[in-house]
This record gives sequence, C-alpha cells and structure tokens, in this order.
Amino acid sequence: MRLAMFTTMYPGVSRFLEVWAESVVAQTDTDFDLFVALDGMIPDQAVSACKREQVTWLPAPKGVSHTQVRSRALEYLVDACDAVVFVDPDDVLLPGRVAAAREALFGSDITCCAMRLINEQGKDLGRKFDPVGGIDALHRANVFGLTNSSYRTAALKSCLPVPDGCILMDWFAASMAVLKDFKAVVDPTSLMLYRQYGSNTARVVSPFTEKHVLQAAQLMDGHYDCLSKAVKGDLPGIFNEAREKVRIFLETMRQNTAVLKTYVKALNSLDCDHVWWSWVAHPLLENIWKH
Repeated sequence: MRLAMFTTMYPGVSRFLEVWAESVVAQTDTDFDLFVALDGMIPDQAVSACKREQVTWLPAPKGVSHTQVRSRALEYLVDACDAVVFVDPDDVLLPGRVAAAREALFGSDITCCAMRLINEQGKDLGRKFDPVGGIDALHRANVFGLTNSSYRTAALKSCLPVPDGCILMDWFAASMAVLKDFKAVVDPTSLMLYRQYGSNTARVVSPFTEKHVLQAAQLMDGHYDCLSKAVKGDLPGIFNEAREKVRIFLETMRQNTAVLKTYVKALNSLDCDHVWWSWVAHPLLENIWKH
C-alpha cells in the first residue's frame, strides 16, 4: 500500500512546525510520502522547519479559498497513492500513528484515532478526544478530522471536489463517504496530541462562550446545506432530523439571549468529554432550547 501523509501549512501554525516535524520523523512506520499544501506560505518558509528531505510541496493557486487549497491538493494526491493519513501541523503525532493507520486501512476505507488534548504550550490537559460511537453519531457530530483520520483513496475520491464554501471539510468528507457506504472504523487508542488554543475552528474543551456556540451552530447549518447540495436531494432521515434540530437551536439562540446564556452556563457545567460539534444542540440540554 503506497501511503501518503498530507498536511496544510499556513502562517498561523509556524510556531508549532518544529515540534510537529519532529513527531513526523519519530514515526515507527516511515514508509510514506509527505505532501504539504501551502495556504499563504511559500516553501522557503516551511522547508526549514520540515525535517524530512523528500517533500512534495503543493502551492495554492492564486485567488482560491482555504477550502479549495485543500480540495485541489487532494485531487492531485489521490492519483499518487493508495491511502492518505491526515495530520494538522499544530498537533503532534505519537510514534505509532502512521503504523496504526496503515493497519486499520487494510480492513476499512476510513479510520480515525483517539487523541489526548494539550494546550498551546503543549501541556497535557488530562482530557481525551474519544471517537468511540462516532460513526453512529456522524449525523450530529464529527470524529473524523483532518488531523486524526486516514482514507483509502477510493473513499476520498468519492468526496471530491469539496464544494467551495464548505468550511467543515473534514465532516463533509466523512459524511459523504459513509453515505456512499464506505466502511469506517474508529481506533480508541490515543495516537495524536490535539492542541486546543485560541485559533481553533473546532473547540472540544470548555469553557465555551456565547460566541463559540453561535458560530458553531452557524457552521453546522452550513455543513448540512453542503451535504444536501452534494447528495442532490433530501438528506437521509437521521441527517435531516439533526439538521432541523440545529436550525431550531440556532434560531432560538439568535432570538433569545437569556436562553443562550442559560444554555452556555449549563453546557460548561456538564461533566463529559466532547467531540467536534457535539456540544451544539446538546441532547442533554434539549429542555433549555427545544420548545
């Protein structure tokens, strides 16, 4: 199996690149090709931090969106390999990450691993991003990110090109692959360190703010719109039900600041771990927002 590792570098992750590159070099399975899409960076800015000699740099075409930088790079990549391991350059790979992905992909089309959470300085937060149950909950939350997932190229090709304006590209790709009956599995082993800091698009650690909740609900609403357009019709039942709940939730939160404040307070009081977007329209808090 010809395996590729894919990441996207952009100016905001520059300070994390050295630690990330060291974790790439430390992999127990080093038989992979490294592909790096550049979004707002040029190779000279990234090459000094990348400790691997052979890198295929994929510069962004002028004038394209952040989504299209990644989508176009992947359209090139899927013809160059059999499978792709996704990693974000602000996170850290544990030594067995690539080896575990390769093994999982012999029996599946998509896989993802658990992650330990760290802060901006790399300190362990004592929390785990747990993907178990993530496939059954994919209609309302995501565990297949562009830092902890891996795809066989047939599954990845089925999701491309990603529609322009699709911000939650990772969730879109996983959802489309599952809707097309590709086999997805999750690995409960923590094989990544996932960094939580101010620039994260997708938080999973409290405290959440009112701004976080509103922005996340808007992103989720856009996600369902992208899925609906991609399938060219109505979404399957559970996806459509989740979409309607998010719309009700978003409308309620926009119209009633008192309810929003109550929801955020209750959300931050929950004693549970979150995955991407599971904390929006949370089932345990439906009594607050669903009328």
